[in-house]
Amino acid sequence: MNTENNRNSTQVDVGWRNREASSDKRPQDSNLHNAKATEVDEGWRAARAAQNASATEVDEGWRAARTSRAASATEIDEGWRAARAGGGARATQIDEGWRRDAADMLDPENIMNKASANHFRTIDEFKDAVETLTQLTSSNGNLYRVKGTLSRAGGEAIILMCSNPDGEDVVAKVYYEPVNSAGSSISARSRVLEYMGTEEGQKYTLAVLEIGLVEFGQSKYYFEIIPYCEDGDVSDDGAYPFDELVDLIGYLNEALHSIHNAGILHRDIKPQNIYKTKTGVVLGDFGTAKIAENGMSAQTSHIVGTDGYTAPELRLGLTNSPTFFYTDKIDYYSLGVTIGSLFEDHFVYEGMDDAMLLLSVQKGKLPLTRVDPNRAQLENLLNGLCRFDARFRFGYEEVNKWLADHNYTGGGVEEEWPKAFRLLGETYRDEQSMFMGITKDERHWDEAKSMLYSKMFEQFFMSFRTDIARAAQIADEKFRTVNPDRGLAVFLKTLYAPGAIVWKGYTFSSLRELGGKMVATKNPAGYSELLQNHLISHWLSNTEGIKVDTETIVLVEQMEELSAREPEVACYWFGNSFAPERRLEINGTTVRNVYELVEAMWCSPKEFYNGDAYKKLLNRSVGADLYGFLYSFGYKSVIDKEWSEMKKCDMFAKTVLLFSMMDFIAENEGARTDRIRRFFEIYGPIGIAAYIKKLVSNKDSKVYLPLDASGKQILSSIASFKTPNGGSVAELYRAYAPLIESVDKLRLNLTENPHCVLAGVYELSGIICTNLVGCFAYKIFDRQAPLGFNAIIENDREV
Repeated sequence: MNTENNRNSTQVDVGWRNREASSDKRPQDSNLHNAKATEVDEGWRAARAAQNASATEVDEGWRAARTSRAASATEIDEGWRAARAGGGARATQIDEGWRRDAADMLDPENIMNKASANHFRTIDEFKDAVETLTQLTSSNGNLYRVKGTLSRAGGEAIILMCSNPDGEDVVAKVYYEPVNSAGSSISARSRVLEYMGTEEGQKYTLAVLEIGLVEFGQSKYYFEIIPYCEDGDVSDDGAYPFDELVDLIGYLNEALHSIHNAGILHRDIKPQNIYKTKTGVVLGDFGTAKIAENGMSAQTSHIVGTDGYTAPELRLGLTNSPTFFYTDKIDYYSLGVTIGSLFEDHFVYEGMDDAMLLLSVQKGKLPLTRVDPNRAQLENLLNGLCRFDARFRFGYEEVNKWLADHNYTGGGVEEEWPKAFRLLGETYRDEQSMFMGITKDERHWDEAKSMLYSKMFEQFFMSFRTDIARAAQIADEKFRTVNPDRGLAVFLKTLYAPGAIVWKGYTFSSLRELGGKMVATKNPAGYSELLQNHLISHWLSNTEGIKVDTETIVLVEQMEELSAREPEVACYWFGNSFAPERRLEINGTTVRNVYELVEAMWCSPKEFYNGDAYKKLLNRSVGADLYGFLYSFGYKSVIDKEWSEMKKCDMFAKTVLLFSMMDFIAENEGARTDRIRRFFEIYGPIGIAAYIKKLVSNKDSKVYLPLDASGKQILSSIASFKTPNGGSVAELYRAYAPLIESVDKLRLNLTENPHCVLAGVYELSGIICTNLVGCFAYKIFDRQAPLGFNAIIENDREV
């Protein structure tokens, strides 16, 4: 494929296609290359023969004659700017900061004509020199300070970041070739600048602010100043949702219609040339634009544009003529590839060799792979825009018809089966419609399942689609008796490779959609069937064109493995891993991250123990949603290790380990560990010991009285225990171990029957309890605790 003069092969921007176009060079046209003045087609401009004119003077159809004797600048007529109003009225302001008054603006064609080349042997030498510049001076004498290089990647120019006289960021594009060279012309560039000055031009284009020349040696290089778009272009926005694409299509269709009506073909529509502004998007980079009257350009022997986006009639040698006629349909073809690429989130032909690309182009169908419920409707448009024959390709009117009705196809005939298939009174003549019909609801699913295992699908496809017939046969042999529903799901993936995840009449177009359903379900067992039958990994591996990283596949396979043992946990793990947003209901609160989880679980002791927080933490079945939520943050190995240790623990030790586990997770996630640790000390497993120390240390309460030396020693060890100063849950538990041991001894040596104590009936040894708050009549963590400890919890004081 040929490329523009003096360019190496066209390179598609990184992130869309990491592939160089063919490096063939086309013959240079010396007449075009060395032209010092524009020769404009007689169909729209008559050459003037003014005696002393040093610059091209354009006819009255779009530029008024100069009127001032001493004027060195061209006064531009109403085609460029509105006439001045009377009484000192200001001229129309075109793109603020670009043109001042008309008299202050040098003739743009004169500026372009003065550009000459080439002082440098190569474009790289040129770019190296441009990067040393500290400032640029426009044709109006405005200085633009050079701040750095934005891009050297293009084959025609270098792009600099500059600041304007007001200190605002702008962009300078310095061209290597003169404007009047192969692939561009002064007349076309002037027409573009004229259009940019109109109301519609300002609406649809990233307008040029100023122009000028910069000198190196005896050569002058043309540059343009354009606004700086801080948000860049649309190429890195990710996969566009269908509704956003519809809005963008509507805008771009009007933009193309406007520039075409102005007699301009853009010739390089692609995502990298659609710039984001504060108010929306605009078309930019008209560097290869060409004049086109009545929708058709003058002939040219040069092909320009970006490989892959360019219409096939200009790239595939479909004519014996060495010249080409550009029509407005080439921009609409490029629009189709652009929209398809934005839908896919990558250049739509990425990774395809030339043979595959050629086949796709000749079929007139973009190789879309993304699974989306609106994909079929979008394909109605893209198939029309990318038709091989430009005569039948969609243009402005057809795009408008599609915008009004997404089912509009332009009347094209789709490939159909030689005979129809009937199911529950409905007729299907292609794979997609059959897939959609079978997965419509549970009734259609069950009917299709019956047909599959009665060999009706196998027999129907045998005569013209042996691959599908074979898939039906294999499903029948493998799944008829063991798992009929799974067999149908597997068969459907072969029937229609781009199809969604399906199960028993339900469809899910993506992991994201399925995750959203799972995270919100109250019936996790139903959704876990998808995991138990390994349908999701099968879908990832067999859906046409889905790009899934190895990490995601491994993750899904781990979920499917867990679903055999803990289906509910696996369901919530999947849901929270792939849903648009994590979500967990606990203690009557919805939480979305570990920080919120800690706040909700340990907001108060009463809520923790009487609500569902402690129950969910203690029981993986009851707390399947909690553990699935925690798994989604990557803590499966941490949690599984702790639960493995708990197999040999009593309830008290199990609770300690769970608190320690949550403390570790909270610390890693930046949540409030102080809330967990203080709860653990006051209301948790060591809270019993801490409460008894408080009773013993209070000399006025006399809750516990020693009756012998052993009792005095126990109480003394409790009273003298030094409370640790902070630490993790694990560290706190180790520090409190001596106190817990002393409290255990107190419990073993305590006489706490209030009636016996009051009657004086007890042995004179150990310790007696004189107050009910100290009686061990409350059970928590499968341990006895004082009644006073229960009162603290029931008081529901916040931590």
